[in-house]
Amino acid sequence: MKRAALLLFVLGFGLLPLWAAAAAVYYGGRGLSAASDYWNTAPWLIILAVPVSAVTLAITGVTVAVHRSTAGAPARKWRFSIPTFFALVGAIAAVVGAWWNYRQELQDEWQLAVEFVRSDRAVTEMVGDEPRAQLAWTRRENSSPTAYAVAVSGTTTVYAVVEVSRTWLGNPEFTLACVTREEIASTSSADPCPP
Repeated sequence: MKRAALLLFVLGFGLLPLWAAAAAVYYGGRGLSAASDYWNTAPWLIILAVPVSAVTLAITGVTVAVHRSTAGAPARKWRFSIPTFFALVGAIAAVVGAWWNYRQELQDEWQLAVEFVRSDRAVTEMVGDEPRAQLAWTRRENSSPTAYAVAVSGTTTVYAVVEVSRTWLGNPEFTLACVTREEIASTSSADPCPP
């Protein structure tokens, strides 16, 4: 790989997240005054792009290393380095996709838990018709939620603890463990539903 092509590859792809974040901050802030709250928060996007750039720089480094260490003509070097590049990008995309899917499933699950509580007849009788419900906290075990506390407001506010189990297909099943008028601390080690 020639020096100019190497530099372009490192600066172009290796720092692509950083360039994209800087462009997004610049173009997003055009026309806003210097005193705008935008300029207090948006530059953090550039800082958040640094770890992502570390990943793209690592991909760049491995690709360049494969290219340089492959013996033979330039066509042979490219035959090994190009698939290496796309394999690494594909692996990172698969990991990010799996993580994104997991987060979406968790968000869907807690929304189902909130709806489960909102539609429960006993809870509705305690707070009145048209209750407003929102997630108060989540209890986890091995990174998977095992219980949700849902704050439900109407004429009064109650807290419902919903235990979650999963079917063999991974679908959540909810059980209303208890409803209390006392706020339940998320850091409490005590059982939120005493007998």
